[in-house]
Amino acid sequence: MTNLKFQREREQKGITLIALVVTIIVLIILAGVSINMLVGENGIINMAQRAKEDTQQAAKDEQQALASAFERDYVTYNGQLHVEGAKLMNEHNEEVRLKGTVLNNGKDGKFNKNLLSNLKNNWNNNVIKVGCWSTEAGQAGIYTDEARMQEMYQIIDDAIDLDMYVIVIFWSGNNLTENVYNEAIEYFTQIATKYKNVPNLIYEIANEPQHEWEKIKQYANTIIPLIRNITPNSLILCPTKGHNSIQEVIHSELEYKNVMYVAHVYQGNGYDSQMVSTAILNDIPVFISEWSNNLDYATPNNKNTDKFIALMDRYNLSSTFFILDESNREGSLALVEQNMWDETLSDDILTETGKYAKRFFTKQYNEYEYTVADYTMPSDGNTDYGQYFWWYEYRDNITQIITTNTLTMPDNVIRAWDISNGSGNLIAYIVDDNTGNNTYIAYIACNGEKIYAYDYWRLFKNFKKTEKIDLTYLDTSNVSTMEEWFCNCYKLNEIIGLENFDTTNVTTFGQMFAYCYELENLNLSNFKTDKLTDVSIMFYSCSSLKELKLNLFKIDNIVNYDNMFFSITSGISIYVADEETAQFIYTRITEAVKTGTIYYGTEDNWTEYIA
Repeated sequence: MTNLKFQREREQKGITLIALVVTIIVLIILAGVSINMLVGENGIINMAQRAKEDTQQAAKDEQQALASAFERDYVTYNGQLHVEGAKLMNEHNEEVRLKGTVLNNGKDGKFNKNLLSNLKNNWNNNVIKVGCWSTEAGQAGIYTDEARMQEMYQIIDDAIDLDMYVIVIFWSGNNLTENVYNEAIEYFTQIATKYKNVPNLIYEIANEPQHEWEKIKQYANTIIPLIRNITPNSLILCPTKGHNSIQEVIHSELEYKNVMYVAHVYQGNGYDSQMVSTAILNDIPVFISEWSNNLDYATPNNKNTDKFIALMDRYNLSSTFFILDESNREGSLALVEQNMWDETLSDDILTETGKYAKRFFTKQYNEYEYTVADYTMPSDGNTDYGQYFWWYEYRDNITQIITTNTLTMPDNVIRAWDISNGSGNLIAYIVDDNTGNNTYIAYIACNGEKIYAYDYWRLFKNFKKTEKIDLTYLDTSNVSTMEEWFCNCYKLNEIIGLENFDTTNVTTFGQMFAYCYELENLNLSNFKTDKLTDVSIMFYSCSSLKELKLNLFKIDNIVNYDNMFFSITSGISIYVADEETAQFIYTRITEAVKTGTIYYGTEDNWTEYIA
């Protein structure tokens, strides 16, 4: 029994019940029963209504219990879906996940009920995606082709009969022209009217428009109210620019409930994965309405896609795999080999991409194994500054930077970023520091024991209001340069965790602490210098520095030491490894340092250097 059939039967039963009730009332009145006995609080009609409601609820509970036992993933149990925060929920307020396939539906009858049943029962699909093209998209199967539309309706009806969800997309093409507006209005009016209030239907209003988010919002603000006026509670999917510009939605969401935002991710692209994760961290509901391990004319990238599957599993993301069709060229995205179509979808007719998709749906894929690279902060190729994820907008208002080994964010997060390579294992977020000065605390968080610093300079440069940096969970074992890492942090007075830095591979500390005017103590006691060549301007203008521990510091390879201690004006105590290094510091730095004291030796046995 389908939801559509349930609806029609309910309507017929309702008409019959009304006629029966009217007849009974007339007969009772003729028999001398008072109106109060009929319609009073404990009257016959109210008692009958309560009995009816109790019976209906019992039947509904029984139906849900049966669905829960046998087909929990499907429509009979989950009913009308809705969105809460970034999560897709069923009518019982339980989180639900849709997994299915995009059908390249055409006038060929390939997608019959037997094939859909196979997708459901053998591939564990609980959703399919179908649609027709706008006349401007230049594709076969435009929505004005009545035969094409009727075949799409048949697919939808079959999916409903099989208790599956159906995403209906309007393949709009790249440009949201006036003509596309008008066609979308006609298209969705027809479909929403035909399937009014049917919980199986989900509406995807366009595909990969090449417009900025504000223009797409204008389109959405035309199409969404149209659908809502016909079928008020339906879930709606909205695209962003191109295949994935979902980060643009953050703090600029549509003003409608039950809307999710679409991203397309191919071959587990790290940047696309990162944007998806960033959106979710900022409470944006994401639906992956296209994804694959392949691209046209490409070799499938299973490793990166395995990582993306792990990300989808982490966030319980709903998705539809692209695309169920026959391959017409090498490297096609199609799941079935050319001229081998068979509704059984057996392994011997599937492309490598098809086999990969089937393994995903049947949960026969291997769990992705994370490596150090998946916990390493990536650099941004578009800028010299590594901290691109927060640097531009919030840099000048951050008072503290703190590393942590948990991804759990507090409730008062203002903005968050995925700063991983697409694994989701590293995030950054900011919260108000509660000083009332419009300033923030920034957190860098990892899903594990360590955050691996990437091999890049200027990591924390130009955080001009930052007073404290806690790098307890930062691992620097893969770093070869620390040039300008803290340069121009004028207010910085505390750095935690420096004593644990692994500098085995570092060749330059140039300008590392330059212009950190308020630093008083630096514990660099474990800094190894076996490969070090450049310490120029390392402590330039650290005018408040009073104690500096350089216990393992050696001069063997140093060739550039210009102005290492320039403008240090206070008395300072410096601790180094040996007498030779003490002499090096004494004879090659400014006169100002000579007002302080240099020691060499070990923590248990320091000797003051006397020139």
